[in-house]
Amino acid sequence: MKKLFLTLFLFTNIAKALSFPIEQQTLKSLIENSSYVIEGFVVNIETIKHPSKSDPVTRAKIKILKTFKGNITDQYIFIYFRPDLICPTPDNYEKNTKVLCFLDTNLDKKVGGYFAPGLSYASKYISNDIEEKFYEKRIIEYLNILTLSNQTNQDYEITEWLVKCAENAITTYDATTDLLKKFDYEKNKDLVDYSKLLSKSQKERLFNCFVNSYNPATPGHNNLLALINGVDDEKLLLHLKKLAHDIKAPNWLDGNPYIYWIGKYSNRDYSEISQNLTKNLGSMRYNTPEDQKRMEYVYSDFLKLIDEEVKN
Repeated sequence: MKKLFLTLFLFTNIAKALSFPIEQQTLKSLIENSSYVIEGFVVNIETIKHPSKSDPVTRAKIKILKTFKGNITDQYIFIYFRPDLICPTPDNYEKNTKVLCFLDTNLDKKVGGYFAPGLSYASKYISNDIEEKFYEKRIIEYLNILTLSNQTNQDYEITEWLVKCAENAITTYDATTDLLKKFDYEKNKDLVDYSKLLSKSQKERLFNCFVNSYNPATPGHNNLLALINGVDDEKLLLHLKKLAHDIKAPNWLDGNPYIYWIGKYSNRDYSEISQNLTKNLGSMRYNTPEDQKRMEYVYSDFLKLIDEEVKN
């Protein structure tokens, strides 16, 4: 009901800057919850007069290249969207680009066409053939998994599918989110705890993904740390300490996750150090020259501390 209300509200005549955040939509949830999943080519972006309202509406003309879910027989479709939204971020389309879209039938019957309830999550640019083939393979795999009648088999197949998604930087964040999510607050119900279904070999794959392919710029990589305990904690701890040393000015706060995880994997409580590092966050003092110097001292002392622990 809440999601339906939000969708209806976005397509009514509201103030330009008025909007509400929506829950993150992962690849898994987008496939499950969308009536149509297509890959298309953006032919044009156009603004037209609404048949009965004073405000114009914006739409993207899409040439259908592939249909993964739903029955769309038209060669071209129109996706209506709100480029004027600020938060949540609207779905976005650029002329002459390929895009993966997760759609539903437009609620505004007078203009017809389609819209993306997942907004920015539901329109993904396809920048190269590798991305195109990756998404196509994962989407077809997941749709096939959903046809399994045995729930236990389906849960284990989804777990493997999430691991494969986690191994690719394109979907690491989506996959780790689903592996760690245990409760749906919007629907007020427990979810399958896929993290408990991980086999030893699957955890080892996630471990290798973190240790061998780690890139702090990749969303979701730090989420892997909650899934790989017990694989090789000693090697992981050494790797985390190396990563902690890679933090440089002025990005001292980027080291805060390492303070937490190094403490967790070394059985030590560094919460006070973390609090000292972040104490001015959100205030006028944060990131001033004085605060930068303070954070540098706090973080440097932390590095000396973990270096001493290695020697001992």
